[in-house]
Amino acid sequence: RVDAAVEVGLKEHSLKYNEPLNDHMFVRRVYADLAGRIPTYEELTVFLRSRNPAKRSDLIEHLLVSEDYVSDNFNYLADLLRIQSKIPGTVLRTDAFIHWLKDQIRKNRSFDNLVEDMVAAEGRIWENPAVAYHLRDNGMKLDHVSFMTKVFLGTDISCAQCHDDPFQDWTQYEYYELSAFLGDLETKKGLNPPRGKGKKAPK
Repeated sequence: RVDAAVEVGLKEHSLKYNEPLNDHMFVRRVYADLAGRIPTYEELTVFLRSRNPAKRSDLIEHLLVSEDYVSDNFNYLADLLRIQSKIPGTVLRTDAFIHWLKDQIRKNRSFDNLVEDMVAAEGRIWENPAVAYHLRDNGMKLDHVSFMTKVFLGTDISCAQCHDDPFQDWTQYEYYELSAFLGDLETKKGLNPPRGKGKKAPK
């Protein structure tokens, strides 16, 4: 359907398709898009010398299952979710969450399922790494709501935390209604992991 719509648009405006990318431009662009880097000299020459008619689609498939693809997408999500190496105000590290998120990328989890896992997560970070998303704003529940709506709803409602937003259709009451969904988002004192076998985690 997209191709058909493009065809119609081109005919209506008497335009032609752009010339296809040559191999030199294609290989550089596809590495930048999928791996977050340009190809090495060896990768470049291997691709350019190949006589395989399916080498472009093969390269795309190869990059989509590469660790470069995982790393590039993790960097994007780490920036989006403001991931830190340590939970603020605690001794807990987020290594488990980082490994979990990278594994979700490897498994090609859909974004809606990934978000559901993080938003609905409960438990302790060493048992369910996805809870680290909420712990990022430990002790800042209202601010956490603002960040969540920016990332997952694409809208900034932070003004409504203090008063009705004069520029958007959000009231202060609605802000706190949304915050109420995280009413049970509480953390244990210290948030320290178990110290050793047979010892209970602090409460």
